[in-house]
Amino acid sequence: MDPETARCAGPKSAHERAWSSVEKAPAGLPAMRTALFNLLTIQAVISLAIAVGFYAHRGTPEAAEAALFGGGIALAVSALLGLRLWRAARPGAGVAGLYLGALERFAFVAVAFAVGLGVLDLAPLPVLAGFGGAQCAYFIAAKWVHVSEPIPPGSEHGG
Repeated sequence: MDPETARCAGPKSAHERAWSSVEKAPAGLPAMRTALFNLLTIQAVISLAIAVGFYAHRGTPEAAEAALFGGGIALAVSALLGLRLWRAARPGAGVAGLYLGALERFAFVAVAFAVGLGVLDLAPLPVLAGFGGAQCAYFIAAKWVHVSEPIPPGSEHGG
């Protein structure tokens, strides 16, 4: 057997395994990844703007840190949502994963606020403002970020 045939018949390299998983990716996955990246970027910019505003208004870095903590909660929740949506887009995935993801995000927000306000003793207003402002990024993303690769209607996930 020549070396080229042996290479093809042998175990796949990491590069070949990665490309084979990309080829099996559900329709619309690159668009979903782009939309999530855009959402996270908008959330980060809004969180940073709110933190700068609190620093300018109060003159202390503690208020800015609290606002960044609230924005960080929103960023983490959006990343968890993206992870659950990616998992749900795989063939054979059920709706139960989406429900579990909703509970997971709810619990994460509750624990993060408890840690931020109770354990770290952060100021409540900047934390809530950072979280709420970053959550408003969903409205901005829905208005300005358009998915260019819709899921085809005939696919298993296109309805």
